Amino acid sequence: MAIEFPELRSILSTDQRAAAAKLLKIAGELVNEAFEKLLNERHLYQSLNIDRNRLYKEHNGGRIGRILDQFLTQKFEKQPWLPLQKAQNSEPVNGFTFRFPNVWNFCSQCDARTPFNLNLDQERPFTTQFSAPPRKATFQVLCLPLQCQGCKSDPILFMVTRKGLKLTLTGRSEFEEVKAPEYIPKAQRKYYSQARIAFNSGQILPALFMLRTLIEQFMRSVINDDAIRGDELCKKYNETLPEDFKRRFPSFAEIYGTLSDAIHRAAEDPPLFEEQLDRISRHFEAKSVFDKNSAKAG
Repeated sequence: MAIEFPELRSILSTDQRAAAAKLLKIAGELVNEAFEKLLNERHLYQSLNIDRNRLYKEHNGGRIGRILDQFLTQKFEKQPWLPLQKAQNSEPVNGFTFRFPNVWNFCSQCDARTPFNLNLDQERPFTTQFSAPPRKATFQVLCLPLQCQGCKSDPILFMVTRKGLKLTLTGRSEFEEVKAPEYIPKAQRKYYSQARIAFNSGQILPALFMLRTLIEQFMRSVINDDAIRGDELCKKYNETLPEDFKRRFPSFAEIYGTLSDAIHRAAEDPPLFEEQLDRISRHFEAKSVFDKNSAKAG
């Protein structure tokens, strides 16, 4: 991005205009960082805010500071943000350009988390809605097609809504996938994945229900009885476990009771979900080891 801004020549020195260019460079880095975190770590309907203080603390106050504040507002905050691919040059455009970050996403074709790149058609660029009303936060919607760099399958479209300096992941053309660990029995992996997806989307009660469904369906498969329920199911399953295992690892009977209590109370408790998921995972992981050792011994 050029550092000579004609509109500043009459009021700022060459060094001060260079400082203005530096501020825009920092702004681009902050936007890149924000999109990287949003698309790699956040989930549907989750948000993050760009830290305005990290940008505005770069210059001092006074008359020059006020001029640079106005400059940043006009050249950064009140402009549409336009992502650049690695192959593109940052040529002057009607908007604030930033380098698009590296994004990792689960690819169903590769059955793994792989790097995804922005895949813009230069003749038909990404769709964006933009408005910058006076005295109100700038509003923008970015539609970002991301393509797996492993299999080059059809891009997944991500929709990001911007309001001022706040970014929200508001849509995906393909629903998020979460791969269950190998130690989760294959027949029950879908319940694990659905629990994680519900939790990631802020649906805590459905997530707790799917956790309970995960262990309930597994215990039922071990007992091989579709009629038995609740406490009796947990008791029958517990009888199949070695005494050493029961002493050392979390009990599905206790977990089932805790989850049932939370569901009956409609307790939307994220820490409870994380805690019980960890206990379930430790039980399954340990059981897979016990089963393998028993098979070798047999």
